[in-house]
Amino acid sequence: MKKVLIMITLAATLMGCCAKKPHYESVNDYPVKQGSLTEMTYSPEKTTFSVWSPNADTVYLNLYADATTAEPLQTLTMCRQKDGSWTKTVKGDLNGQFYTFLIVEPSSRWTLHETPGIFAKAVGVNGRRAAIIDLAATNPEGWEKDKRPELKSAATYVALMDELEGSENRIATARKDYNDTVKAYNNKIIRFPANIFAGIFGFQKADYFEADEGAKDAPDVGNLLGE
Repeated sequence: MKKVLIMITLAATLMGCCAKKPHYESVNDYPVKQGSLTEMTYSPEKTTFSVWSPNADTVYLNLYADATTAEPLQTLTMCRQKDGSWTKTVKGDLNGQFYTFLIVEPSSRWTLHETPGIFAKAVGVNGRRAAIIDLAATNPEGWEKDKRPELKSAATYVALMDELEGSENRIATARKDYNDTVKAYNNKIIRFPANIFAGIFGFQKADYFEADEGAKDAPDVGNLLGE
């Protein structure tokens, strides 16, 4: 009897950690994923898995010994969170194993199968399973002391791009102002009584500004950067 009570208490505790599935009228009602988008966080002591699937009824975590073995070592039920993601923390060192998420939506018209997730850090054969790896262990010796070369031309390049963009904007503004003035002038000299004075003094219609042939070709600014 005591064991039964312990099991009931444990089950209630686990269920209390998981959020209930809300009713969504449309995808616009889906909650926004909170925090990091990382789906697998590894450490030698434990590995935490997370996948965002707000409309799922159940999500299972499958752990495999390698990338091709047919049957999983474990199939674990993940826990729903309020933001629509599902999480599961597995104790122990899982380095070198593979995993997938099995998303179940029996009430949906979509049939979903196993997926390594869209944010997998590494995958196995044909990308069918995601790999559990310690990326820090893949770094070459002394990687933590490596420093990227200083890009001295970066500031010059940014300043030049800003200047070119500003020049383009100023030219476009001046061209518009000029053509607006020409339009107003041309309209005025054909209307009474301004047309009388235009005829007497020989005022003619002005031409709109048009760029010369080849003006649209981008200039070569490589020499400004010393390239």
